[in-house]
Amino acid sequence: MLAYYPTFIINKHNKDNSESEPFDIRVRESSFYIRACVVFLRSVDEFQSLYNDFEAGFKYRLLVHPALVGNTEIKTEHLSYAKKVITTLQSHIDFKDKVIPLISESTTLQSETERTKKSSHNFFGFEIYDLTQSGSNEFINSLPVFQKGIINSTSLLNQDYSNRTDPKPKITILTALTSDEYSSFRDNINKIEENDGVIKATFKVDDVFNYDYKEILFFERQKNKMGSVESAITTSKILNNGTDILIMSGVCGGRATETELYDIIISSAAVDIITGKYEGTSFIPKGYQEPANEDLILYLGESQRVNEIKNRLFSLVPDNKLNSRLREIINALTIRIGVMACGPFVLKTGDFLETKSKEINDSIIGFEMESYGVMRATKYFNDPKKVSLVVKSVMDFTDEHKMDSVNGEPVKTIAAKMSYLCVRVLLPYIDEFYKKNINKKE
Repeated sequence: MLAYYPTFIINKHNKDNSESEPFDIRVRESSFYIRACVVFLRSVDEFQSLYNDFEAGFKYRLLVHPALVGNTEIKTEHLSYAKKVITTLQSHIDFKDKVIPLISESTTLQSETERTKKSSHNFFGFEIYDLTQSGSNEFINSLPVFQKGIINSTSLLNQDYSNRTDPKPKITILTALTSDEYSSFRDNINKIEENDGVIKATFKVDDVFNYDYKEILFFERQKNKMGSVESAITTSKILNNGTDILIMSGVCGGRATETELYDIIISSAAVDIITGKYEGTSFIPKGYQEPANEDLILYLGESQRVNEIKNRLFSLVPDNKLNSRLREIINALTIRIGVMACGPFVLKTGDFLETKSKEINDSIIGFEMESYGVMRATKYFNDPKKVSLVVKSVMDFTDEHKMDSVNGEPVKTIAAKMSYLCVRVLLPYIDEFYKKNINKKE
């Protein structure tokens, strides 16, 4: 029986091969085109644009056409386009461990097919399918089928944590963005396994830093979209699949009168500052607020503990010339505990945050797009053993000067690094608090 899934072919047109019709035209005239549900794409960008709209679990085939010419012997230089395409794809976390095959009608492949009686062959590490054999169900079914968000058949999300006897809480670290925020963690962990976009890992051993959380952690980022709605959906899924402690890490805008660049904000509460109504020409916000676990905030906010956390931040960064700027930043930053404002947009408008903070809650010290969704979803879960915390570093002051780099310094990247470092330092404290205060609750 033929399995029907769309087959995407990223196709390199071979302008030099003028002796025959283009590859895509020849395929369209074959039964393979209809029976394999072929969709031709002109570039990786075109595929990735489609991929972003796929639902999790969507099944598909993916092939690259390297435009091998006629009876030319296959050499490594003939596969440079395919290598570039696959390298680009594999830079995306969902494709990192996937082997993406090629397809061609090269006579070299046909000779190999005659010799081996197989329809796919390995050349220089690439699995290349012989298109001339594509007329059978067997050939189509032999093409690998991928599934969005699924790398192995056993999903971490299908594991049952409801009857765990393990006293260690399951901790998941969530980020909204793949670049900078997510990669700050990804670059510093030892992956055990990855399923459905969730990485199970431990931190890489630091020979100097003696305060690491050494247990298994889970890492995830919002897969599709930014914002409070997406973070609420993702948080609900994460908590529903056994996580006890959810920590959202990342970057934020700071209230200019309350923060400095790179300060770390541990959110005591999240406030929705844009839900409300207009009365005449004036917008009246509702100011919906969701608090973090009050006892955890008090525990982390003890002055002696805040000083200890900052000292550990400092000790986590090696004292060398390469890291001198990071150490300078850590030395200058302040760990602040306060209210985080949350809205559905990137804010680049002067006094907006200052004005809304004075109107709604003068304890607001930062602004971003996810915290209210995280805290609201956690409250809605209605389980006192589920704890969420938002930890973000200030990368700008939500005004017209907002940019990822300032005077050559990559502020967004550094702020993401500060948040990662702080979360890494906080983990043993949070774990200790949870075991002493949450695990003991009936």
